[in-house]
Amino acid sequence: MQVLTSDQLPKYQNRANQIVLTRQLLESLQDAMNRDMPYKSLQRAFGCGEWIKVVNGAVTSHFCGNRFCLVCNRIRTAKLINGYKIPLEKLPDLQFLTLTVVNCDHNGLPDLIRAMYRCFYKAKDNLRKQGIKVLGIRKLEITFNDIQNTYHPHFHCIVSGQIPGLAMIDEWLRLNPTSILKAQDIQNADQNAVMELFKYFTKLKSNNSYSENISILALKNIIFAIRGVRIFQPFGVKMEKSTYQKPQIDDIQTHDVYYWNGSNWVNKENKPIFGDIRIWNKTLQFSNVFEFDRE
Repeated sequence: MQVLTSDQLPKYQNRANQIVLTRQLLESLQDAMNRDMPYKSLQRAFGCGEWIKVVNGAVTSHFCGNRFCLVCNRIRTAKLINGYKIPLEKLPDLQFLTLTVVNCDHNGLPDLIRAMYRCFYKAKDNLRKQGIKVLGIRKLEITFNDIQNTYHPHFHCIVSGQIPGLAMIDEWLRLNPTSILKAQDIQNADQNAVMELFKYFTKLKSNNSYSENISILALKNIIFAIRGVRIFQPFGVKMEKSTYQKPQIDDIQTHDVYYWNGSNWVNKENKPIFGDIRIWNKTLQFSNVFEFDRE
């Protein structure tokens, strides 16, 4: 029995694989966090996307909203692209700007991130006072160096104009005297650069290209370091409002409801919402690259 149309299959096949990936990640994070993770947050993440309701072809589901959830990250990324892509493209001379600081260990990561935000606001304000207006959007990204066992927080920005971008680098270096010029970067922002900005705030794999491992402890440290931190921040750019109208579904008991069974969504008669959803081998083997002995 196929409830949804065939053109919807790729979307839900991807989501099914993301659920399997996320649950493997959550189980490992749960062990690494030693119960430091809020119980409600963890339970909400385990239940992300576990049911689907279908009413006359309209579909709704439940999402946890956690930053470490791969399902919600994908949805969040799509919303950001849809909301900011056109407003950014309307700005002249888009530049892809990278602002970096010296790497730190996990103990210093939270304070360093907050210091970076203060420096960014200060640099932008100093330029405003000089008559230089900086327009665009900023994203925090954090990578882990598994050779040096350090963290690399940095800002990726799309800004309008090379002059404001270069001025931001000058102010950034003045406010961060330990940073070096060659670690900062500015270049013309093509379509790929705009899309790159909206990818996840942390890369699961190490930024050491020779490693295929994912450090669970490093990911734990990053998750705790960015609590209460806004990952994306526009300045002088407004997000376009979505025209999407959420389906109005009243009573869960009066509609077709499908629950996640580990590889597909099935109804109370155990009939799947799709008969041909596949969980890929690389998804099932995801936890094989987890590493637990880094702190």
